Amino acid sequence: MAEAEVDYLIRIGEVEKQTGLGRSSIYRRIREGSFPEALNVGGGQVRWRQSEVKGWADTRERVTFGPQLASAE
Repeated sequence: MAEAEVDYLIRIGEVEKQTGLGRSSIYRRIREGSFPEALNVGGGQVRWRQSEVKGWADTRERVTFGPQLASAE
């Protein structure tokens, strides 16, 4: 029998790290409907499903930078 995948619940700080967004940007995007909603886990605390945050991040356009310019000596 295959082992079930685990979906972790993560805090706002981890969401910020994984997305590169600040707290206010995350909540604004939730209000706009363009970011996964938080789950109320009681006691005034919220968490996000890691799979949903990763799925959101995977849909974002990737930005790549060209080679760095050589510094003048």
